[in-house]
Amino acid sequence: MSASWVCLECGRRYDEHRRACGACWAQNRIVDIGRRVPAAVDREPELTSARDLVGLSWKTLESARYPELKLGKGCFGLLVGPPGSGKSSKLCGLLDGVRGPVLLLSVEEPSGPALSARLLRVGCTREDFLVLGHATIDQLTELLRASKPVVLGIDSIQPSMFTPREVRHLLNVIPTLHGIFATAQVNGEGQIMGVRAVEHEADLVLDIESMGWRLRKSRYQPTGLTGPVRLAKSTEAA
Repeated sequence: MSASWVCLECGRRYDEHRRACGACWAQNRIVDIGRRVPAAVDREPELTSARDLVGLSWKTLESARYPELKLGKGCFGLLVGPPGSGKSSKLCGLLDGVRGPVLLLSVEEPSGPALSARLLRVGCTREDFLVLGHATIDQLTELLRASKPVVLGIDSIQPSMFTPREVRHLLNVIPTLHGIFATAQVNGEGQIMGVRAVEHEADLVLDIESMGWRLRKSRYQPTGLTGPVRLAKSTEAA
């Protein structure tokens, strides 16, 4: 099983709690992230060909809500920001703008009135916009294969206990899945809390703050692009 403690400053993982991080020496920044039991999907091989891999470089993924963002097939994108910045709303809007079925894995906010209100504000009322509140990794994999969503959204990456490599693994073994986008909390310095390796693995990183966004990192276009978080009914933060 994976390590259950992580440093919020540098992302170093530990099997037990410590007062100070042995990598960056930060004090009292080691937190419990839980353990994830290895799933059957973790052992599936990632067999592909050079032709298919090279072909990803010119295949695109589009969201009608945010046409200015250039996205590639097989994209792993992150929406990062403090609580209340609007990243969950932008994630829902980004998914809703994709042509074809989508699946939102709502880890932090269970299905209920609060999530219902968010989806209504953003205008997500499609029948093929599926919402999953609780499931094992293998149950998620079965649902991905049965419903064949084009994009998976994860809100948020830290409590989901997915590592960056596991996110990429899902993209590689689910052939109908063209992209995964996840929200991530940041610390006071604007760094992704506890999982800096996630930003390194991501193909695209959007900073979300005060209901606006800025393109921090992208493998598909120059960075620095900015814009608003587009909601269908209001500008209320999520």
